[in-house]
Amino acid sequence: MKLKNILFLLIATLLLVSCNGKKKKKTDDNNTKTEVIKNNNSGKANDVLLKKVSKIYNEQDTFSTVEIKFNLDFESPERSVSGSGTMRIANDSIIWLYVQAFGFEVARATFTKDTVTSVVKMKKQYIKKDYSVLKNFFPAEFDLSILQAIFLNQFFLFPDNNINSLGNYSVEENDDNFVIASGLEDIAKYHLDNQLTISKLTNKVSQYIFVEKRNNLGLKISYNDLTDFGLHSLPKQVVFEGIGKDMKLTFTYNKVVFGKKLSFPISIPDSYTEIKF
Repeated sequence: MKLKNILFLLIATLLLVSCNGKKKKKTDDNNTKTEVIKNNNSGKANDVLLKKVSKIYNEQDTFSTVEIKFNLDFESPERSVSGSGTMRIANDSIIWLYVQAFGFEVARATFTKDTVTSVVKMKKQYIKKDYSVLKNFFPAEFDLSILQAIFLNQFFLFPDNNINSLGNYSVEENDDNFVIASGLEDIAKYHLDNQLTISKLTNKVSQYIFVEKRNNLGLKISYNDLTDFGLHSLPKQVVFEGIGKDMKLTFTYNKVVFGKKLSFPISIPDSYTEIKF
């Protein structure tokens, strides 16, 4: 499976797949907007620019735990689904997700350092795999640290998330932003072009774009309305949009608490059947 299915995986993992949702009337308009990533042939950044960007990476907020209450909306030409839920994260250890609709539990999921587990209560199904299951949907490494960074609006480098490899990327600066894009070697290796934009005003990522070069399909992640939630700031909305495929998933963060003692309950009843990909 290709990058076009990454949103499906995210939805399946959050287990909105178990909601019937509201079907939309089909139209004959099959046109989809395709994002264009800037040319990466401009060469490597100079040392001064690399130091500026590395400083932003190294000075990101740190935390022990965070709990987020959110609303969730999924839209495609065929269907719309809404729900709400809770996300709990212990830094670099576990992500726990609980999703409900109409006041009833739909499903819950955990991501640990080595295992992805999802339990779909409404369909009595489950997933329990190592992170290789994500490679079926994404053509490079995808792990706990990157998922955590995506949900918490943290700066990460794809695919290895190692700031020491920043020199391998195309890094440019304009009046408002730093723009970091895949180096040519990574594009050739993974057939994946990616670009992230960091706002100079906030020193926060405002957008990630991933495009699979072989079919020009991909994913855009946008962060909107940076909000002070006490100890730290997070975007009010995290929006996932398909590129070349008309799908949109929006998390709206309503309440965020840092440093709280958390639990991460999940279990798989014997009667549940495994979801096969």
